[in-house]
Amino acid sequence: MRKKQTAHVHRSGWSLIEMTVVISLISTFSFVGISLINKLLELDSSLATSAFHQMTTDRLAVQLRTDAEISTEVHETEDGFNLTESTGAVIEYRIQNNLITRKVQRARRVARDSFQFNHCDLSYSISPNLVEFSIEKYEPLAEKSMSSQLASNTQVPVRLLIPVGRQQRYAESSPTKGDDQ
Repeated sequence: MRKKQTAHVHRSGWSLIEMTVVISLISTFSFVGISLINKLLELDSSLATSAFHQMTTDRLAVQLRTDAEISTEVHETEDGFNLTESTGAVIEYRIQNNLITRKVQRARRVARDSFQFNHCDLSYSISPNLVEFSIEKYEPLAEKSMSSQLASNTQVPVRLLIPVGRQQRYAESSPTKGDDQ
């Protein structure tokens, strides 16, 4: 009698269903990974823009405070204002669109500086001894994304209140020898 031979077939490969599952998992993970990388790059760009805006605001605040402290008076002009130093030198601040330019001329030397504020509303007001700046950032409608909406919801307008002639006020308010008696 013959024994019934059972053939054990050893497969060397994957079935169609296994390949389909593996390919769909790889494509899902790839899609999620690419989406996360895209969001991270967008967030990095948004943070870089915010950091640049903050650095420019800080630089303007320091320069304006320094100029105002050594100035004795402020005069409003058509497109900005002038600070006059006790030496007679004039520091010009011009505001045009999103750009603030500073120009100082001292003894044949001209120093210029500019402060660029993209996507910002700039406003200022001048009183006899005070310069007030307001810088409000906005996002253009075409560039609104989820991460920029989150960043813009937490932004507060920057207000700079700069007293003019601080050194002169201190000199005027200090007592003289005759006032002690």
